[in-house]
Amino acid sequence: MKIKVKLLALSLIISLSLVLLSLSSYLSTNKIISLKHSRDLVSQIQIEELKLRKYEKDFLARKDLKYTKDFDASMNRLNQLLASLEHVLLENDIDSRAELSKFKKIIGSYAVEFGQMSQIMQKIGLDKDSGIVGKLRAAAHQAESYTKHNKSSELSYYLLQLRRHEKDFFLRLDLKYVTNFEQVSDNISSILLTTPNPELQQAVTNYQQSFKAIVVALQEFGLTHEQGIYGQLRQSIHQSEIILEQVSDEIVTIIDSYETKIKTTTVISTVAIIIFTLGALFFVSRDISFRLSRINRRMKNIATGEGDLTVKLDERGQDELSDISRSFNAFVEKLRLSFTKVTEVTNQLQTAALESNQLSKCTEQNSQSQLDAIHIVASSVEEMASSISAVNDDVEQVSANAKSTQDIAHTGKYQTDSTGAIIHDLSSDIERATDVIKQLEVDSQKISSMIDVIRAITDQTNLLALNAAIEAARAGEAGRGFAVVADEVRNLSVRTQESTLEIQEVVEKIVSGVNDSVLVMEQSSSNMHKTTDAIEQSSRSLTEINNSIDSISDKNDHIAVAAQQQKEAAITISQSTNDIGALASNTTIAAKQASEISDELEVLSEQLATLVNAYKV
Repeated sequence: MKIKVKLLALSLIISLSLVLLSLSSYLSTNKIISLKHSRDLVSQIQIEELKLRKYEKDFLARKDLKYTKDFDASMNRLNQLLASLEHVLLENDIDSRAELSKFKKIIGSYAVEFGQMSQIMQKIGLDKDSGIVGKLRAAAHQAESYTKHNKSSELSYYLLQLRRHEKDFFLRLDLKYVTNFEQVSDNISSILLTTPNPELQQAVTNYQQSFKAIVVALQEFGLTHEQGIYGQLRQSIHQSEIILEQVSDEIVTIIDSYETKIKTTTVISTVAIIIFTLGALFFVSRDISFRLSRINRRMKNIATGEGDLTVKLDERGQDELSDISRSFNAFVEKLRLSFTKVTEVTNQLQTAALESNQLSKCTEQNSQSQLDAIHIVASSVEEMASSISAVNDDVEQVSANAKSTQDIAHTGKYQTDSTGAIIHDLSSDIERATDVIKQLEVDSQKISSMIDVIRAITDQTNLLALNAAIEAARAGEAGRGFAVVADEVRNLSVRTQESTLEIQEVVEKIVSGVNDSVLVMEQSSSNMHKTTDAIEQSSRSLTEINNSIDSISDKNDHIAVAAQQQKEAAITISQSTNDIGALASNTTIAAKQASEISDELEVLSEQLATLVNAYKV
């Protein structure tokens, strides 16, 4: 198997392990989030349960039917939360259906009992003129009125005793006052038997019956916290709180257990992946290192041994190291064949070196004779070239001066054009800057408008704070705290108004600076346009100067060309003569060097033969 394939397989396995670990962590995290959501739902249910208790207490304290509507709305929200909690627990395989069913049953009973309690309260009377209480007060007032007309002090006394026992019962809810009320009622009944006043008798009878009805209703409601509908209601809500707390504790325990399990699983998986990765890397690297060491030993034997080119590396296997061994063996085989051919070439080289040495000595003699004749012709040509060169130098000097002037004119025109382009770009930048500053002026005006709105809001807030202070002063001691708050609001409004004024001053300064900047930018833009026109005029003048210099330069070039042609003709003749002489001289030198090289070549061929013979092919 290829080393590349091994490493890719190892990388793929490690990547898959990390992906699986990441996927497991992702799923576990989602489950923890879901479990925590269930805990949040329990907390929301507990909050709604507290709201139910609050609406219950508010209804008992204020006897207002709007709290029954609030109670029903809160009960609906609680049922929705219970449905959501059941769904979440079912998704997470948490079997709390028994507890939740029991809780729903108890909270349902609580709602029914609250409805019964509200009906009993309405039956008794939510105020002094409604229900049985209203009938009781009307009957009592009617009986007192008839008693006054009857002018019976004894009857008035017993009637006052009835009212006192009635009030004591309402205050203390103790049945002994009911007994006392019945005893006094019997005395009044005895007196009424001797009083021929049917209206008074009917009024007293109505009063007694109303009181007995209230006693029955209050007994049904509950004279103490443990009795009647109220006792059942309190027992139901206490049981629901206990069950809900158990569910909450169970969910928290499950969350903690699951988090611990996830942490343990993650640590074990991570350690396993690390151990597997290190183990796989160790075995793969050891296998590669072992085979590389074996190849290195074979190569070292070839390099430092006796030069045996018949030695081969181990080619077993199908990986990159086997390919290296096969390639190295092919190279050594090719090298062995090359050394064989080098031996044959060395023998031929020795024979050719002897023949070359003889030819070099003959060539050296012929070259020396030719060199003497060339020296005579070269001296005559050099004298003619010297006179032509003097004329050519003068023409070249004039042409050089004209070209220098032309270059200076070109440079001035280029710099002028560059300056014009830079000033044009600068003018464009100034115009853009002017537009930006104008936009800044518009934005500053918008800020001023916003400041006006803030100032109006501040004035309104100050007015509201003043009104609140006046209302607090009217409330007296009860509105002292509200007066302090109103004073603080008024102070904040004043500070806001002061800050708004400061901001407006800064914005006005910015607007003034922006206007000045716009004027300066517009003046600079105008000056830039004038400068651009002047530079364009200078550029046209330099162009005309440049054209004139070009005409002068062309004429000088014609003169220089004619002189140069004469000089080149003389130089060509001189160079040709010198070249011939140099060639003759070089031929002589080359002949000598060839003779020396032939001698050296013969020595080197002998040394090469010695080196080649050192290798075993």
